[in-house]
Amino acid sequence: MTDLTLAQLPPTANTGGWPWNDDGSEAAARSTLADWPKFSIITPTFNRVAFLEKTMRSVLLQHYPNLEYIIIDGGSKDGSVALIEQYAPHLAYWVSEPDKNQADALNKGLRRCTGDIIAFINSDDFYLPGALRRVAQLLVENPQSGWISGVIRYEDGDGKFLYTKQMPPLPKDRADWIDRWPTFQPACFWRRSCFDLTGEFRADLPYVFDTEFTRRLPFYKLYPLDVSEPFSVRVLHGDTKQQTNPEIYPRESARFFPDFAHFLTSAEMPPFFWRQVRREYGKRRQQSVPLAYAYAAGQAVRHPIWFVKGMRWWSQEQARKRSA
Repeated sequence: MTDLTLAQLPPTANTGGWPWNDDGSEAAARSTLADWPKFSIITPTFNRVAFLEKTMRSVLLQHYPNLEYIIIDGGSKDGSVALIEQYAPHLAYWVSEPDKNQADALNKGLRRCTGDIIAFINSDDFYLPGALRRVAQLLVENPQSGWISGVIRYEDGDGKFLYTKQMPPLPKDRADWIDRWPTFQPACFWRRSCFDLTGEFRADLPYVFDTEFTRRLPFYKLYPLDVSEPFSVRVLHGDTKQQTNPEIYPRESARFFPDFAHFLTSAEMPPFFWRQVRREYGKRRQQSVPLAYAYAAGQAVRHPIWFVKGMRWWSQEQARKRSA
């Protein structure tokens, strides 16, 4: 795909700057390379016609000379398909059919990707002008980095700025990578090797599949380049998964934590194990004190060494915090 201009895209009645009557060329021109690595961008969508066009235009107006854009629609009935058809000449691939969930849709897209750098942007989020060119330049300049994460800006459904977030540095202790390291998908871009080495998104984790995938990467020595530059906007419009089902995220996250235990050494395991025990103990204690005690006793019987070492680690941590 070559650079697209506003005149080449379907006409729109929307106004107000990017990506409606501002094509982002000024921002894109700030990054230059002799050869641009190929980008594959996937947008999974289902009944998001009110936001989808802005997402698509924010990708297509990146002025990126080597772009493959894929849209996987879950069988929308709200006019999304008609909208996608208007932009179809500029897409590498699109389909509208039922899927299991968002992760399943993305995996369909991944199997179509041929790019060197892969990312996905949801149909109610959008990229900022020049983001892809800047990401490409940074990854070319930092070949040791397996992927990159920048700043994500949050807005409400009316476009009002709310706050920003940035992924913190990778923790020193590997056990902390699993449950103490927040990541923000809309500002993440992964080299193809991330998927070649670690596999696809987990469709059995429909809410936290992106978090699980990102935390998987450093265990394969795929380390991030963390930059303080804004790449994308997440729109909190009241009907996002994050807002409608917030309680599901911690519950589903706890499901994949044990899957990472095999990455840890015998020295790293006790702190990680003890954190999981304390988390589950707290949940059960809210229901019943005897139930919580029974759970703790069961863990002590099944994993006596980790239990004792974990308790010792916790006591030392508490003493350290008191003396700090």
